[in-house]
Amino acid sequence: AFPPRRSSAPTGQATLTLTGHTRAVTSVAYSPDGKRVAGGAYNGNVAVWSVADGKIVSQFVVKP
Repeated sequence: AFPPRRSSAPTGQATLTLTGHTRAVTSVAYSPDGKRVAGGAYNGNVAVWSVADGKIVSQFVVKP
C-alpha cells in the first residue's frame, strides 16, 4: 500500500494514513510493543512513525 494505512478490521476504513514516502513502499513492520511502525521504500528510504499520532519519529536511507 502507498502510503501505509491502518484500517479498522470490521469496516476496512482507513483510520490512519502514514505520509512521508515518495516512492513505492516495499515493506512495513510494527515494533514489538506496537507503538511504532517502520516502512521501507523502493529507493532505500526508511521512515518510522508513531502509531498514536502518525507523526514521523525517524527517517534514514539504507544504501546497498
